[in-house]
Amino acid sequence: MDTLKSNPLSGYLAHLEESSDAIFSRGFDKRIISWNSGAARMFGYTKQEAEGKKTTEIGYFIATNDFIEQVERKVLDNGFWESELSFFHKDGHKIIGAVSANAIKNESGEVISFLFVIKDISRIKQLENELKEANEALEAKVIIRTKELKAAKDLYHNIFKNSPMPMWIFDIKTKKFLDINELAIKVYGYTREEFLAMTLMDIRTDEEKELLKQLNLDDNSENFNQGIWKHRLKNGNIIYVEIVAHPIQFNGVEAKLVLANNVTQRVTIEKQIETNFNLFRLSITMHWLKCWHSCQKIKGSNPVASWHWMKIAENNKKLIRSSGGKALTI
Repeated sequence: MDTLKSNPLSGYLAHLEESSDAIFSRGFDKRIISWNSGAARMFGYTKQEAEGKKTTEIGYFIATNDFIEQVERKVLDNGFWESELSFFHKDGHKIIGAVSANAIKNESGEVISFLFVIKDISRIKQLENELKEANEALEAKVIIRTKELKAAKDLYHNIFKNSPMPMWIFDIKTKKFLDINELAIKVYGYTREEFLAMTLMDIRTDEEKELLKQLNLDDNSENFNQGIWKHRLKNGNIIYVEIVAHPIQFNGVEAKLVLANNVTQRVTIEKQIETNFNLFRLSITMHWLKCWHSCQKIKGSNPVASWHWMKIAENNKKLIRSSGGKALTI
């Protein structure tokens, strides 16, 4: 204690006695001169246990003599020294401290001791480590998710690009084409640049443009099948397409992904079948009428023949009905 009383900064040290930071001083002999209550709370060693002891004699800090002398040289050369070091409480738990060291000089300007101030930053370091770990975990998830999104995007692009059916994406609000696949370019005859400058109206026939205007394109229900439409190709030809549309987000735009199944051949065959059936029904009807007129001519003159032809007419009438024909009124 005599050493502390002879220290020219003893008054200043007394003023810092109640600081929450650990503040202590030691001489060139490595022995601790002063030890404030903040140091006692931080490291668990009382003044009596610390003052007069060498740094290496108490367990609050583990360091070699070479390290301690290196710190002293930096303080002497620069007037101060700062670092972050690990310390230990008397009960063994670890403390991370932000350390600053300064030289204490007498009235003649001679360095007579060293003053150390240690701020407990254990909680800050813990939070920093937790934040670092959280950021690393988040970055790892972002990397994984980015790879997944890229893989999904590549898969979508390959499916979209190489689809065996025409596909496109259009803006729900403006009806403008946003993207188009290769088969749509091949089938419709427009270049990609031409498509991207067009809207849905540009591939519709005049009679179906009004129908398209009435269609609720904002409908995001699961009613994906939009029916069969007539589309006009660049060369003027008309094709029938069955439209399936799915709502999607495309580069931040509310859009729909469309698959156009060309059913022109199917529609043509169905129309031909309907035409053939109508011709067949007309043929049966004409045959039935001929029989009926024949029956009328011989009616009454030959009862047996009349009955025979009436049976033929009745059978033909049944044939018309069984073939899907409507009942005829003659």
